[in-house]
Amino acid sequence: MKKTITSIFLIFQLFNLLAQTGISADLFFPDRIKSGKSFTVNLKIKKPADFYPFTSFTQSIPEGFFVKPVNIRGATFSFKENILTLSWIRLPEGENIDIFYEISHTAGTVGKFSLSGNIKYLINNKKGEINLKNKTFEIFNNIDSEKNYTPYGKIKCIRNKIPLTDGKILVKIKISGLNKTDFILTEQIPLGYNFNIVNASETSVKTYGQTLQFVADKLSKAEKNPLILKYEIIPKQKTKKNIIIYGKLSFIDKNNIINIPVIDSP
Repeated sequence: MKKTITSIFLIFQLFNLLAQTGISADLFFPDRIKSGKSFTVNLKIKKPADFYPFTSFTQSIPEGFFVKPVNIRGATFSFKENILTLSWIRLPEGENIDIFYEISHTAGTVGKFSLSGNIKYLINNKKGEINLKNKTFEIFNNIDSEKNYTPYGKIKCIRNKIPLTDGKILVKIKISGLNKTDFILTEQIPLGYNFNIVNASETSVKTYGQTLQFVADKLSKAEKNPLILKYEIIPKQKTKKNIIIYGKLSFIDKNNIINIPVIDSP
């Protein structure tokens, strides 16, 4: 009987401890962001005021996005291979803790993406874990507000990725609707890949690290419509990962820089 009472008491104490040391968390950020603009993420952690466990927060960041700390409340910051990690030896004081960091993205990025996260904590040899709810956001190009300048809807820039042997990929870009206009086509190649030009269609080619640009200016003869550009991507090591390339077609109209996103073909 004594053992039964002792067991019940210990179970009650355990549930009481878990109730006192519970942590909840959520993410807050805009659901729509203009292409080229960074945005701030607010990680909000709620906990008992006197609860200071060792805590780590990890988050998978979409490829082509970058993170820098704004106010991380004494956390150790790490961002490697698209994984954000924030860790605290002791969580800060207080019941409500607000952590802020900024996310930016490669120029020309458009589409829908998502963020979630995972929190793990440890105190008195007891572990806890929270999986944060997945939330989506959209990066949009503000072309609609510029349609009064030219009929941009007629300009298309389509990318077709054709698998080759040994993991190589032939990238074929078709530009149509852009007649005798100087332009720059920019492609951001992910880390871990090399690239070779196959057909520049009389544009000049410039490279800056992983950035590839096809430049059509007054000195070039790139006047075909549609215009076809081709380059080859070579992985530095074997991978089955689906490659994501961010690109944009840029030109000037009435002293305004216009950016048209490069869209992957279905």
